[in-house]
Amino acid sequence: VALEFIMSLALNNMRYEACIAICGLKVKINPDKIDLCKRSGIYFFGSVAECKNDSLIREYANKYQLAEHKHLVAQLPVFINAAIETLSSLTGGEAKRTDYKVTTYNKTGQNDIMGAMINFEGDVSGVVALCFSKMIVKEASMMLLGEESQSDEELLDVISEFTNIIAGRAKAVLSEHNLSIGISLPKACRSEDEIVAMLVGKQGVQVNLLLNNKPLILFLAH
Repeated sequence: VALEFIMSLALNNMRYEACIAICGLKVKINPDKIDLCKRSGIYFFGSVAECKNDSLIREYANKYQLAEHKHLVAQLPVFINAAIETLSSLTGGEAKRTDYKVTTYNKTGQNDIMGAMINFEGDVSGVVALCFSKMIVKEASMMLLGEESQSDEELLDVISEFTNIIAGRAKAVLSEHNLSIGISLPKACRSEDEIVAMLVGKQGVQVNLLLNNKPLILFLAH
């Protein structure tokens, strides 16, 4: 019965060019049936560690990660436009892109950088981080609150608010293309070092922009 269930999974398995790894199964299976399972993309391992170290499984995992990364990067313009349109309307400024590249997060090296990060999951999943000059945040606070915020606590509230607006705008545009995502609450950061700490080890696309000649960075990663 168990083998019949596993073989039924294989039907969808082949459709999506995936594989099924079963770890720690104690039941003895006929070698001929094991060969049949392998031809259907079903593999048996004595432990999870053995599975993770298997060259074929690692190849499958790398292909999946590459495909997911490409799918995410294809949505990059949606996030860029959402950020530019939101911040331009809040500051009355003009944004322009200077460059972009696939990389881990590269710091600006400036002392007055604040930021925020949002996770999203669904048809596309990942994390988007925004970093900007404190002056941009102060300019945005004038539009949101009617006065310029001064304390870091007030500025963090402003960052959370307009990051939510940006994420919501991106979500709406994606839904128009039949892509559904759920977004987390934003995590506002008072320094660039806080953003860097949360993005350790993440490879993504960093887009460097200028808004009213002040730095604005968007970082998108899986």
